[in-house]
Amino acid sequence: MFKSANHHAFWGKATEVGFTVFCMWFSMLAVIGFFKYSGLFSIDFTHNIPLLGVSANFLWLHEGSITLGQALMSPYVVIGVLGTVLFAPLVEEIIFRGVCGMVSDKEGTIRPRFEFLVLAVSFIAFGLAHGNWYFSIMVQGVGGLFLARLWFRNGPNQTASYFSCVAAHGLYNTSVVLTVWLMAS
Repeated sequence: MFKSANHHAFWGKATEVGFTVFCMWFSMLAVIGFFKYSGLFSIDFTHNIPLLGVSANFLWLHEGSITLGQALMSPYVVIGVLGTVLFAPLVEEIIFRGVCGMVSDKEGTIRPRFEFLVLAVSFIAFGLAHGNWYFSIMVQGVGGLFLARLWFRNGPNQTASYFSCVAAHGLYNTSVVLTVWLMAS
């Protein structure tokens, strides 16, 4: 899982990014379905959107539902959306996937004794940073594991790995924002 695919062409890296976003969506839906049907967590999307994290919940839900047109007229919401789809991936990938670069060898493969560290940071820390305790750890944590996988798959060049993770994270956040707006409309 944590081994470089040595993609040298743009399309190989882009395919990995697309596959990662697909896996993040699939795992998110699987976790939500499991928690909903097992009764372990009640999800109320009118008061909480656990898929977006704390800042997005505040921006969109503190005054009730807003339409896309209203959102685009509000500078606070536009800044919040840009933060969610652009700035958050840039910063979060440095924080949460930076450990991947520190513990990989020159070929882009993780050193065996550091696998637990990568899993813990990518799964638990990434999940906890998005709020909602165990539910968020599962939803966002599994997504973090797929982003860690992408880091190593698009290595060994750390710049390419970083921007691949930022692209996948940004595309995932964008698709979630658009889905939430479509559901709220």
